[in-house]
Amino acid sequence: MIASSPQIAEPPEKALLGPVKRASKPPPGWKPWSRERADDLAAGRTHDAWRGQVGHAWMTANPDLRLAGPSLGWTNAFETASRVLESGARQVRAPVLMLNPDRRAGAFCRQLADCTATTLSGARSALHIESDRWRGPWLDAVGAFIDARQPTVTAATISAVPARP
Repeated sequence: MIASSPQIAEPPEKALLGPVKRASKPPPGWKPWSRERADDLAAGRTHDAWRGQVGHAWMTANPDLRLAGPSLGWTNAFETASRVLESGARQVRAPVLMLNPDRRAGAFCRQLADCTATTLSGARSALHIESDRWRGPWLDAVGAFIDARQPTVTAATISAVPARP
């Protein structure tokens, strides 16, 4: 499993625990998509000016596929998944590579049986659209992780001599 810039949600504050009713309005700070919304470069997710504008340009050109901020449902699912992950760390047997984990994800990695955490110093969170200075080492780490887990292939020998019975 490869996780780029993984994050684990902070546990909810005690005051927030308890029954939650369905919200009739968006969460605080939520805003619908707009042309004025920051692209990935302006939002601080990448250093690459061209790649940072791709997502915003794509959403401008495809109105049916625009995304806004996280909903209450998404936030709740993220928090629930984080708690499930943390409680089941000892059950994870698959090899894991974490690239630029946040503090909680790094702590989670240390609990796993086979986890390697690699930090790309100075890189921002959107490693797949980061400048080549960080994207290159990210791609190299992903490739090396996959290559190290490929089965060894033995070359077959082909001979013109008929096989003996």
